[in-house]
Amino acid sequence: MLQFNKRPACSTPRVLTDRSLFTIYHSIFQKINWKKYDESTGVPSLSKSTINSVIISFPSYEEQKQIGTFFQQLDKTIALHQRKLTKLKELKQGYLQKMFPKNGSKFPQLRFAGFADAWEQRKLIEVADYRNGKAHEKDISENGDYIVVNSKFVSTNGAVKKFSDELIAPLKKGELAFVLSDVPNGRAIARTFLIDEDNKYSLNQRIAGITPHSDTNSYFLHSLMNRHHYFLRFDDGAGQTNLSKKEVENWTELYPCIEEQDKIGSFFKQLDDTITLHQRKLEKLQELKKGYLQKMFC
Repeated sequence: MLQFNKRPACSTPRVLTDRSLFTIYHSIFQKINWKKYDESTGVPSLSKSTINSVIISFPSYEEQKQIGTFFQQLDKTIALHQRKLTKLKELKQGYLQKMFPKNGSKFPQLRFAGFADAWEQRKLIEVADYRNGKAHEKDISENGDYIVVNSKFVSTNGAVKKFSDELIAPLKKGELAFVLSDVPNGRAIARTFLIDEDNKYSLNQRIAGITPHSDTNSYFLHSLMNRHHYFLRFDDGAGQTNLSKKEVENWTELYPCIEEQDKIGSFFKQLDDTITLHQRKLEKLQELKKGYLQKMFC
């Protein structure tokens, strides 16, 4: 850990004025336990004299420059990866708009070579089977072998997990988990999660299991169904949204032949894999910065 010179918190040592060094000064002040200096019995407050009396560790001017340069370079790398990730997500949204028919047309704006036929209108019940999940409250275990697929799991794309000792409602590879319930204006409703492995996931209640038929590509349906505007219209912004089996099965959309579905599904899978890779790189860099901030300041 770096050992800095002791100074009053509000003294004015020679410091760098570059805005990029705000991180250094902010981190130093964050290390102070300001609660122990609270002078009130109600709303927490600090007087100027109390703040001036606090002694903090502060680096020399030369050390500030070195630390500042280090974090400036790290911040630039993080910003670069953030821009790449944002552009990839925007690119995906653009392709979703162009590779699926819009405004009553039966033909998408952008297609793979060799496909020219009109897409056909179908209800979900014609292209996939629907089933409800089951309650897992009594079987939740920190060391369980199976992942419970609930709304938090789906809405975070698998980042937030709960486990179960029992495979109560097993999901198979290629099936979709679909969120049926959420709070007003929630971000989980109608989200889909594509199952990537057998005997690993168990379907929780208020999550639907969608099993595509043999003439329906799983990734195509995942891309088409996820947060579709048809389902979002059931959210009135006032009460909890609860999609029914009938409402889900009656969802109607346009579908191409299975060969074109396979092409589109494969395309979006590669794009999603690239987005996930950049997301993980960004998260690792952010964790790296957090670690350095903890270790490089007293």
